[in-house]
Amino acid sequence: MAVENFGTWTEDDAGTGLSQTATKSSFSPLDFDLDARLYKDGGGAGFYDAFEHRVEVEITSHSGYAMGRGGLLMYSDDLGYLGAPGPIAGCGLGITWGDDTKNLLALERSAAEDWYSDAYVAAEDVIYFCKIEYADNSLEINIYDADTYAGGDLLDTLTLTLQEDYGGFRYIYCPVTTDDSDADNCTGYCQNLDRTNGNRYPVYKPKR
Repeated sequence: MAVENFGTWTEDDAGTGLSQTATKSSFSPLDFDLDARLYKDGGGAGFYDAFEHRVEVEITSHSGYAMGRGGLLMYSDDLGYLGAPGPIAGCGLGITWGDDTKNLLALERSAAEDWYSDAYVAAEDVIYFCKIEYADNSLEINIYDADTYAGGDLLDTLTLTLQEDYGGFRYIYCPVTTDDSDADNCTGYCQNLDRTNGNRYPVYKPKR
C-alpha cells in the first residue's frame, strides 16, 4: 500500500475551504458558489488508462440541496473546474446531497452532458472505503465498510459505462467543484488515496 502525499498536489481555491495533510484532503466546506480544486498533473506522461485506486471518504455535515454534483475523486484530460455539466470532461467518484440524504455515485461529465450511476445513500460521520476501477471505458466503484485489505464487507457497487472514449487521464482531482452561484455545501474529507495499481506513468494517450 502506497498512500498518496497530498502535500505535493496543487490547490486552487477561491475561498478557504480546502486544506491538506500528507494523507488527508479536507473540504470545510466543499461549496458550490466557489471555484475549488486540489489536483495532481501527470504531465506529458499522463496516468494509466486502466487502474484500481482506493480512497477513504467521510462526510461530516451538509447544508441545502446540491443541484450540481461535487467531485470527490475525479479523473480528466482537462484542467478546469467541475460545473453542471462541464467544463472538464472526465469521470470518478461524485457526490450529491439533499436535506436528508448524502449520495455517493459514479459520475461522468462532459462539456455538454453528464451521466451517473445509481446512488449509494451514505450516512454522516461514517468512513467509507472505496475501490475505484477503470478499464475498457467502464467505471466501477465498490464501497466497503472497512479497509478491503483487512476484509471489509461490501456495501454497494456503482457501475457506469462511459460515453466518452478516454485514452488516459492527465489530471486527478481530490476534490473539485465550481462556482454556480449555489450556496449549498458539504464538509468532510478524503484520505489514504492508494494508487499502487496504476501509479506509474506510461505513454500518455489523450482522449480520441
